Amino acid sequence: RRTTHHRTHKSTKRKKQHHAVPRMTDEKRIQKALAGLGFYHGTIDGEVNSYETRSAIKEMNKAYEISQSAAMSNEEKDALIYLGTLFTFDRYLIAGGNDKKTKGKRIQTALKIEGYYHGKIDGAVGRGTRSSIAQYKSNNAMGYGDTLNFEEEYRLVNDAKHKNDKNIDDTIHSLKTMGSGRYQPEQQPSVLKLQVPGETPQSTPAPDNSQTPKGGWE
Repeated sequence: RRTTHHRTHKSTKRKKQHHAVPRMTDEKRIQKALAGLGFYHGTIDGEVNSYETRSAIKEMNKAYEISQSAAMSNEEKDALIYLGTLFTFDRYLIAGGNDKKTKGKRIQTALKIEGYYHGKIDGAVGRGTRSSIAQYKSNNAMGYGDTLNFEEEYRLVNDAKHKNDKNIDDTIHSLKTMGSGRYQPEQQPSVLKLQVPGETPQSTPAPDNSQTPKGGWE
């Protein structure tokens, strides 16, 4: 008697796990800006109402003479969001390593600062990035093509780094000027002496210190 054995083959294929990339938010950019300025030392988690973040905002406001509280104006908030983006750009530009992803982010960041790339900085050099490279090379008399050699990449990244540094300095300066003129030292009220019409103003004689006042030390 023949017995047929039916084997059940379980699928050995594993489902690909898609790891969600943490989304960059304005709140995280504010924390990045505060960290770059040296006021925040916590985790970049977007919790701007946490004690650590609020303390950092207050310390910055006091240091730049903006206010004595942890509150932010819309102008100050926009400056911090922009500054957080600039600090991220700087990190990509100076990142070491020549692996594809690191190099791709470095080139995309530099092209974005120079105004040629408008896509997402993800390190994946695709059609959009190559098109931006070709346009950059054409506008800077580097010939044709959608790739960069070592010298061309160095020139692109170096120029972008200078521009980004200037943008950082200008934004920090704008933050500091938000507090200029708000805290003036208190001035002593001046005494106004009325003058009678027709009267010649007389100067007050200087006190005679030649004599020792009564009860004073000889």
